[in-house]
Amino acid sequence: MLAPACLTSIKTVPEYRNLPEQSTYERSSKEEVMLPGPVCTDKVGGRANIEGPNHFIVLWFIFSQRHINMFKIALKYGVLIVLFTFIWICLEYWAGLHADYIDYHPLATLLSLVVPLLLLYYAMREAKREDDGEFTYGDAFKTGVFVTLVVALLNPLGQWLFQQMVFPGYLEAMQAHAEAKQLAQGIDVEVAQQVAAEEYALDSFLLRAVLGSLTAGLVMSAILAIFVRDKALPKGS
Repeated sequence: MLAPACLTSIKTVPEYRNLPEQSTYERSSKEEVMLPGPVCTDKVGGRANIEGPNHFIVLWFIFSQRHINMFKIALKYGVLIVLFTFIWICLEYWAGLHADYIDYHPLATLLSLVVPLLLLYYAMREAKREDDGEFTYGDAFKTGVFVTLVVALLNPLGQWLFQQMVFPGYLEAMQAHAEAKQLAQGIDVEVAQQVAAEEYALDSFLLRAVLGSLTAGLVMSAILAIFVRDKALPKGS
């Protein structure tokens, strides 16, 4: 445990030893020791227990502060991605991609990845501008990972709000479409119904939303980090 007070010097407690050939005690003392940091004295046995500054704590604090700043940026862009995703699925619903034009829904889902890709790139750029040191591939990738974690945690909430407030019959519509596709492929009716029901159950749908966000985010982060690393960005840009 660190001492509550920082001292600049200590003196050891004098040690006495009995000399057999003399009738008096001879005292031996040590020179004053100058210490650069906090000390803790222990008078047992005349020893001084010296503990210098804990450099590991200082490094850990600086390291954590750097990642806190990175996470603040990731939080901002992660929320923006979740908001965009919510608006996008609302536009899909109003455009009929969940009903009459449901066959085009997979294509619309692929197109929706463009904006999150750009936001992820801008998150890495901003993290690099805020970083005072060298912004390596690992730093860029970690920024993308933080953004991905935010999206993975909040995206299911956006999906749930859409299904509760905008289109309560969303899962039923997607389940009916999946069942129709399997029946067109010659799959048994009962099997098609069971597979479609399991695929578009609320819990499995939200789980796929989380896993999909993680997979897409990690892949995009790994690619974008190549282009963001080691590029000089002026502080005011």
